[in-house]
Amino acid sequence: MKKYNVIVIGLGLIGMKYGLDQKRKQPASHIAAILENKNLELIGVCDTEKNARDIFREKYKEIPVFDNFSDITNKIKQKEIVCDIIVISTPDSTHVTILNSLIEDLNKIEKPVIIFCEKPLTPDSKSAQQVKSLIKSPNITIAVNHTRRWSEIWNEAHKLSKDIGIIRNTAFYFSATPENKDVNQIRDGIHIADIMNWFNILEKTTINRLDLPYFIYDFYIWGTKGKIEILSNGQTLNFFKSKDSSRYEGFQDLELISTKKYNESFFNKIYKEFVEFLNGNISSLSTNIDDGVSALITFEKYVFDLGKYGK
Repeated sequence: MKKYNVIVIGLGLIGMKYGLDQKRKQPASHIAAILENKNLELIGVCDTEKNARDIFREKYKEIPVFDNFSDITNKIKQKEIVCDIIVISTPDSTHVTILNSLIEDLNKIEKPVIIFCEKPLTPDSKSAQQVKSLIKSPNITIAVNHTRRWSEIWNEAHKLSKDIGIIRNTAFYFSATPENKDVNQIRDGIHIADIMNWFNILEKTTINRLDLPYFIYDFYIWGTKGKIEILSNGQTLNFFKSKDSSRYEGFQDLELISTKKYNESFFNKIYKEFVEFLNGNISSLSTNIDDGVSALITFEKYVFDLGKYGK
Protein backbone atom coordinates (compact mmCIF):
# COMPACT_ATOMS: atom_id res chain seq x y z
CA MET A 1 0.00 0.00 0.00
CA LYS A 2 1.40 3.37 -1.07
CA LYS A 3 1.81 5.79 1.82
CA TYR A 4 2.37 9.52 1.48
CA ASN A 5 4.38 11.72 3.84
CA VAL A 6 2.64 14.72 5.42
CA ILE A 7 3.86 17.62 7.54
CA VAL A 8 1.60 20.09 9.34
CA ILE A 9 2.68 23.67 9.97
CA GLY A 10 0.53 25.08 12.77
CA LEU A 11 -1.08 23.29 15.72
CA GLY A 12 -3.86 25.72 16.52
CA LEU A 13 -7.63 25.20 16.32
CA ILE A 14 -7.98 23.75 12.84
CA GLY A 15 -4.50 22.29 12.87
CA MET A 16 -4.94 20.17 16.02
CA LYS A 17 -7.22 21.44 18.79
CA TYR A 18 -10.62 20.97 17.09
CA GLY A 19 -9.66 17.31 16.82
CA LEU A 20 -9.71 17.16 20.62
CA ASP A 21 -13.20 18.71 20.86
CA GLN A 22 -15.63 15.91 21.73
CA LYS A 23 -18.67 17.90 20.55
CA ARG A 24 -17.42 18.27 16.98
CA LYS A 25 -17.99 15.72 14.24
CA GLN A 26 -14.62 14.00 13.97
CA PRO A 27 -12.13 14.19 12.45
CA ALA A 28 -12.32 17.95 12.93
CA SER A 29 -8.66 18.89 12.49
CA HIS A 30 -5.87 18.27 10.03
CA ILE A 31 -3.94 16.17 12.54
CA ALA A 32 -6.93 13.95 13.36
CA ALA A 33 -7.80 13.37 9.69
CA ILE A 34 -4.23 12.62 8.66
CA LEU A 35 -3.71 10.11 11.47
CA GLU A 36 -7.02 8.44 10.59
CA ASN A 37 -6.05 7.90 6.94
CA LYS A 38 -4.11 4.65 6.45
CA ASN A 39 -2.51 6.00 3.26
CA LEU A 40 -0.87 8.93 5.05
CA GLU A 41 2.16 9.15 7.32
CA LEU A 42 2.52 12.22 9.54
CA ILE A 43 6.29 12.74 9.62
CA GLY A 44 6.51 16.10 11.36
CA VAL A 45 4.69 19.10 12.81
CA CYS A 46 5.69 22.56 13.95
CA ASP A 47 4.33 25.47 15.90
CA THR A 48 5.89 28.57 17.42
CA GLU A 49 3.85 28.19 20.64
CA LYS A 50 5.36 25.92 23.26
CA ASN A 51 1.96 25.05 24.75
CA ALA A 52 0.72 23.68 21.42
CA ARG A 53 3.92 21.68 20.94
CA ASP A 54 3.64 20.25 24.45
CA ILE A 55 0.02 19.17 23.90
CA PHE A 56 1.02 17.44 20.68
CA ARG A 57 4.07 15.73 22.21
CA GLU A 58 1.98 14.42 25.09
CA LYS A 59 -0.62 12.91 22.78
CA TYR A 60 1.50 11.83 19.81
CA LYS A 61 4.87 10.89 21.28
CA GLU A 62 6.52 9.30 18.24
CA ILE A 63 6.07 12.15 15.74
CA PRO A 64 8.87 14.76 15.38
CA VAL A 65 7.99 18.28 16.56
CA PHE A 66 9.76 21.43 15.35
CA ASP A 67 9.76 24.93 16.85
CA ASN A 68 9.12 26.79 13.59
CA PHE A 69 8.48 26.17 9.91
CA SER A 70 12.00 27.14 8.80
CA ASP A 71 13.37 24.08 10.62
CA ILE A 72 11.19 21.91 8.39
CA THR A 73 11.75 23.86 5.17
CA ASN A 74 15.52 23.64 5.69
CA LYS A 75 15.22 19.86 5.88
CA ILE A 76 13.10 19.90 2.70
CA LYS A 77 15.72 22.05 0.96
CA GLN A 78 18.51 19.69 2.05
CA LYS A 79 16.36 16.71 1.02
CA GLU A 80 16.59 15.31 4.53
CA ILE A 81 12.82 14.85 4.52
CA VAL A 82 10.55 14.17 1.54
CA CYS A 83 6.97 15.42 1.73
CA ASP A 84 3.99 14.63 -0.46
CA ILE A 85 1.51 16.89 1.38
CA ILE A 86 2.36 20.07 3.30
CA VAL A 87 -0.42 21.58 5.39
CA ILE A 88 -0.40 25.27 6.36
CA SER A 89 -2.75 25.88 9.29
CA THR A 90 -1.20 29.02 10.73
CA PRO A 91 -2.72 32.53 11.10
CA ASP A 92 -3.66 34.26 7.84
CA SER A 93 -0.90 36.87 8.22
CA THR A 94 1.82 34.20 8.01
CA HIS A 95 0.66 32.47 4.83
CA VAL A 96 2.56 34.62 2.33
CA THR A 97 5.92 34.09 4.02
CA ILE A 98 5.41 30.35 4.39
CA LEU A 99 4.06 29.87 0.86
CA ASN A 100 6.87 31.89 -0.71
CA SER A 101 9.48 29.83 1.14
CA LEU A 102 7.88 26.50 0.27
CA ILE A 103 7.37 27.34 -3.39
CA GLU A 104 10.99 28.46 -3.73
CA ASP A 105 12.18 25.17 -2.23
CA LEU A 106 9.79 23.00 -4.25
CA ASN A 107 10.00 24.59 -7.71
CA LYS A 108 12.62 22.04 -8.73
CA ILE A 109 10.77 19.06 -7.29
CA GLU A 110 10.45 16.08 -9.62
CA LYS A 111 7.32 14.51 -8.15
CA PRO A 112 3.82 15.81 -7.32
CA VAL A 113 3.40 17.65 -4.02
CA ILE A 114 0.25 19.21 -2.56
CA ILE A 115 0.40 22.36 -0.46
CA PHE A 116 -2.88 22.50 1.46
CA CYS A 117 -3.39 26.01 2.83
CA GLU A 118 -6.03 27.10 5.27
CA LYS A 119 -8.34 29.82 4.07
CA PRO A 120 -7.93 32.56 3.16
CA LEU A 121 -4.98 31.77 0.91
CA THR A 122 -3.41 35.11 1.87
CA PRO A 123 -4.76 38.27 3.55
CA ASP A 124 -5.60 39.96 0.21
CA SER A 125 -5.92 39.28 -3.51
CA LYS A 126 -2.75 41.16 -4.49
CA SER A 127 -0.51 38.97 -2.31
CA ALA A 128 -2.40 35.85 -3.47
CA GLN A 129 -1.68 36.69 -7.11
CA GLN A 130 1.96 37.30 -6.21
CA VAL A 131 2.19 33.87 -4.58
CA LYS A 132 0.62 32.24 -7.64
CA SER A 133 3.16 33.93 -9.93
CA LEU A 134 6.02 32.24 -8.09
CA ILE A 135 4.92 28.73 -9.05
CA LYS A 136 7.09 27.46 -11.89
CA SER A 137 6.82 23.71 -11.43
CA PRO A 138 3.80 21.76 -12.73
CA ASN A 139 4.40 19.34 -9.86
CA ILE A 140 3.24 21.88 -7.25
CA THR A 141 -0.49 21.85 -6.55
CA ILE A 142 -1.93 24.34 -4.08
CA ALA A 143 -5.37 23.68 -2.60
CA VAL A 144 -7.19 26.08 -0.29
CA ASN A 145 -9.44 24.80 2.47
CA HIS A 146 -12.74 26.06 1.09
CA THR A 147 -14.37 23.20 3.00
CA ARG A 148 -17.78 23.35 1.34
CA ARG A 149 -16.26 22.22 -1.95
CA TRP A 150 -15.89 18.77 -0.34
CA SER A 151 -19.24 18.85 1.46
CA GLU A 152 -22.00 16.44 0.46
CA ILE A 153 -24.76 18.92 1.33
CA TRP A 154 -23.20 21.81 -0.58
CA ASN A 155 -22.47 19.64 -3.62
CA GLU A 156 -26.07 18.43 -3.56
CA ALA A 157 -27.29 22.04 -3.36
CA HIS A 158 -25.02 22.98 -6.27
CA LYS A 159 -26.51 20.14 -8.34
CA LEU A 160 -30.09 21.05 -7.39
CA SER A 161 -29.50 24.71 -8.24
CA LYS A 162 -29.71 23.66 -11.91
CA ASP A 163 -33.29 22.45 -11.32
CA ILE A 164 -34.90 25.62 -9.95
CA GLY A 165 -34.99 27.68 -13.13
CA ILE A 166 -33.25 31.03 -13.41
CA ILE A 167 -31.68 32.04 -10.09
CA ARG A 168 -33.05 35.45 -9.15
CA ASN A 169 -31.87 35.97 -5.57
CA THR A 170 -29.65 34.31 -2.97
CA ALA A 171 -28.97 35.26 0.64
CA PHE A 172 -26.59 34.36 3.46
CA TYR A 173 -27.44 34.88 7.11
CA PHE A 174 -24.72 34.23 9.65
CA SER A 175 -23.50 35.27 13.07
CA ALA A 176 -19.91 35.81 14.19
CA THR A 177 -17.99 32.76 15.31
CA PRO A 178 -16.40 33.00 18.76
CA GLU A 179 -12.81 33.12 17.46
CA ASN A 180 -13.53 35.65 14.73
CA LYS A 181 -15.18 38.87 15.83
CA ASP A 182 -13.24 41.28 13.61
CA VAL A 183 -15.41 43.51 11.47
CA ASN A 184 -14.10 42.18 8.15
CA GLN A 185 -15.02 38.60 9.10
CA ILE A 186 -12.69 37.19 6.46
CA ARG A 187 -12.60 33.68 7.92
CA ASP A 188 -16.36 33.34 7.53
CA GLY A 189 -16.63 35.72 4.61
CA ILE A 190 -14.13 33.91 2.42
CA HIS A 191 -16.38 30.81 2.44
CA ILE A 192 -19.26 33.00 1.30
CA ALA A 193 -17.10 34.52 -1.44
CA ASP A 194 -16.05 31.07 -2.67
CA ILE A 195 -19.66 29.84 -2.75
CA MET A 196 -20.68 32.95 -4.69
CA ASN A 197 -18.06 32.08 -7.31
CA TRP A 198 -18.88 28.37 -7.34
CA PHE A 199 -22.65 28.91 -7.75
CA ASN A 200 -22.13 31.88 -10.10
CA ILE A 201 -24.32 34.23 -8.05
CA LEU A 202 -22.09 37.30 -7.65
CA GLU A 203 -24.68 39.92 -8.57
CA LYS A 204 -27.63 38.14 -6.96
CA THR A 205 -26.51 37.74 -3.37
CA THR A 206 -27.22 39.65 -0.18
CA ILE A 207 -25.06 38.98 2.89
CA ASN A 208 -26.42 39.52 6.36
CA ARG A 209 -24.27 39.25 9.45
CA LEU A 210 -26.52 38.99 12.48
CA ASP A 211 -25.65 40.34 15.91
CA LEU A 212 -26.83 37.30 17.84
CA PRO A 213 -25.45 35.31 20.81
CA TYR A 214 -25.99 31.98 19.05
CA PHE A 215 -24.57 30.43 15.91
CA ILE A 216 -26.33 30.98 12.57
CA TYR A 217 -25.12 30.02 9.08
CA ASP A 218 -28.03 29.76 6.63
CA PHE A 219 -28.16 30.01 2.84
CA TYR A 220 -31.15 30.50 0.54
CA ILE A 221 -31.46 30.32 -3.26
CA TRP A 222 -34.65 31.48 -5.01
CA GLY A 223 -35.15 30.49 -8.64
CA THR A 224 -38.02 30.95 -11.06
CA LYS A 225 -39.04 27.30 -10.54
CA GLY A 226 -38.03 26.55 -6.98
CA LYS A 227 -36.02 27.25 -3.88
CA ILE A 228 -33.14 25.71 -1.93
CA GLU A 229 -32.35 26.18 1.75
CA ILE A 230 -29.24 25.11 3.64
CA LEU A 231 -29.91 25.50 7.34
CA SER A 232 -28.39 24.67 10.73
CA ASN A 233 -24.82 25.30 9.60
CA GLY A 234 -24.97 22.79 6.78
CA GLN A 235 -26.98 20.07 8.47
CA THR A 236 -30.34 20.49 6.72
CA LEU A 237 -31.08 20.77 3.00
CA ASN A 238 -34.60 21.70 1.89
CA PHE A 239 -35.56 21.54 -1.79
CA PHE A 240 -38.75 23.20 -3.07
CA LYS A 241 -40.41 23.26 -6.50
CA SER A 242 -43.11 25.63 -7.68
CA LYS A 243 -46.62 24.43 -8.54
CA ASP A 244 -50.01 25.92 -9.30
CA SER A 245 -51.47 27.36 -6.13
CA SER A 246 -54.30 25.48 -4.44
CA ARG A 247 -55.36 28.72 -2.76
CA TYR A 248 -55.25 31.43 -5.43
CA GLU A 249 -56.15 31.35 -9.12
CA GLY A 250 -53.27 32.34 -11.38
CA PHE A 251 -50.62 32.08 -8.63
CA GLN A 252 -47.94 29.55 -7.81
CA ASP A 253 -46.80 28.21 -4.45
CA LEU A 254 -43.69 26.36 -3.34
CA GLU A 255 -43.96 22.69 -2.49
CA LEU A 256 -41.37 21.00 -0.28
CA ILE A 257 -40.00 18.12 -2.38
CA SER A 258 -37.35 16.79 -0.04
CA THR A 259 -35.56 17.38 3.25
CA LYS A 260 -32.19 15.80 3.94
CA LYS A 261 -30.20 15.79 7.15
CA TYR A 262 -26.40 15.73 7.19
CA ASN A 263 -23.78 15.37 9.90
CA GLU A 264 -20.52 15.24 8.04
CA SER A 265 -16.82 15.84 8.52
CA PHE A 266 -15.14 17.37 5.49
CA PHE A 267 -11.65 16.30 6.47
CA ASN A 268 -11.97 12.61 5.65
CA LYS A 269 -13.12 13.45 2.13
CA ILE A 270 -10.38 16.00 1.63
CA TYR A 271 -7.51 13.71 2.48
CA LYS A 272 -9.02 10.76 0.61
CA GLU A 273 -9.15 12.99 -2.47
CA PHE A 274 -5.51 13.98 -1.96
CA VAL A 275 -4.52 10.31 -1.92
CA GLU A 276 -6.53 9.67 -5.10
CA PHE A 277 -4.79 12.63 -6.76
CA LEU A 278 -1.30 11.50 -5.75
CA ASN A 279 -2.15 7.97 -6.90
CA GLY A 280 -2.97 9.42 -10.32
CA ASN A 281 -6.61 8.31 -10.20
CA ILE A 282 -7.95 11.87 -10.61
CA SER A 283 -6.42 14.77 -12.51
CA SER A 284 -7.53 17.68 -10.34
CA LEU A 285 -8.73 18.58 -6.86
CA SER A 286 -12.10 20.03 -5.83
CA THR A 287 -10.53 23.46 -5.40
CA ASN A 288 -7.23 25.03 -6.40
CA ILE A 289 -5.11 28.16 -6.18
CA ASP A 290 -7.20 29.92 -8.83
CA ASP A 291 -10.26 29.45 -6.62
CA GLY A 292 -8.25 30.83 -3.69
CA VAL A 293 -7.31 33.95 -5.62
CA SER A 294 -10.84 34.40 -7.01
CA ALA A 295 -12.39 34.05 -3.55
CA LEU A 296 -10.23 36.91 -2.27
CA ILE A 297 -11.15 39.10 -5.25
CA THR A 298 -14.85 38.38 -4.66
CA PHE A 299 -14.48 38.95 -0.93
CA GLU A 300 -12.92 42.36 -1.51
CA LYS A 301 -15.49 43.39 -4.14
CA TYR A 302 -18.75 41.96 -2.82
CA VAL A 303 -18.36 40.77 0.77
CA PHE A 304 -16.09 43.27 2.47
CA ASP A 305 -18.66 45.99 2.05
CA LEU A 306 -20.46 47.18 5.16
CA GLY A 307 -23.42 48.24 3.06
CA LYS A 308 -24.07 44.59 2.17
CA TYR A 309 -22.25 42.95 5.02
CA GLY A 310 -24.35 44.27 7.85
CA LYS A 311 -23.27 45.99 11.06
